[in-house]
Amino acid sequence: MTKKIFITTIFLLVSYCLLLNLKKVESLCKPQNIWQENMVRLQDYVYGSINSERVIIGSSLSMRITILNDNYYSLAAGGGNPFIGLEILKYKSGNVKKVLIETNYLLTKSPSDDKYTGELFKPIVYNLRAYFPVLLVKNQPFSVLGTFLMHRMILSKILESNGKVRNGLDRTKEKRIAAFKKDYSDSILVKNLVEMNISRLKVYYRFFKMKGIDLIFYEMPVDCSLENDPLPVYCRRMVDNFCKTYNIKQIKLDSCNKYETSDGNHLTDESGIRYSHFFYSEIENK
Repeated sequence: MTKKIFITTIFLLVSYCLLLNLKKVESLCKPQNIWQENMVRLQDYVYGSINSERVIIGSSLSMRITILNDNYYSLAAGGGNPFIGLEILKYKSGNVKKVLIETNYLLTKSPSDDKYTGELFKPIVYNLRAYFPVLLVKNQPFSVLGTFLMHRMILSKILESNGKVRNGLDRTKEKRIAAFKKDYSDSILVKNLVEMNISRLKVYYRFFKMKGIDLIFYEMPVDCSLENDPLPVYCRRMVDNFCKTYNIKQIKLDSCNKYETSDGNHLTDESGIRYSHFFYSEIENK
């Protein structure tokens, strides 16, 4: 009985691996949530043949930047520690010439906030994924089958809530801005964390300098009512000092008046496109 189960399992695993080679099936592999979406993008860089010269590192704020062409790749990941992108580049820097680092949450995230490193670099599995693509998040059975199950449900939910979301949007945004203002009102509580992350940055700076890779820092615009609160002002000053000490280039913070946010922090799609134009024009001058 045990032998039969083992043979059946191996047969199903091999069959599924062969199935994944079909392009039609690959197109059905859709992330089912934001964690999967981020992990798929991170794993595609670690295990794929991506050879971009410029890599964007940051939080979910930087996911609003539209990728210009294959010369750019985004390792920005929402809900985690922005340092994950830098850690990935330590494992695989490939053809990278410039690393573009968002500073909004860079200094205020604790290592314990990271949700991706443990999964990406899990012992044994990390090496096996290179040979068994079925172990990648995007190839997990639910990522394939879930598309069929979720498609109609999502469509019906969108139709049902089309009017409701719009009516509650402004009130939700006001609540989120109020919550952010509370978080941003004090820089003293995170002073030790910021100093620890500056020390971490120094280690990465030395690593990338040895490889001849340039670092460029940038700050994503947020709602004007949040931009000059104590915490962002303090972190901005610390980043400025770090860049002056190590002669690192920065993209100037663009005027918040040009942009709209959906919640005070994240740019709307239209503003994301507008900021992307500014972002790439500034990079060309660096």
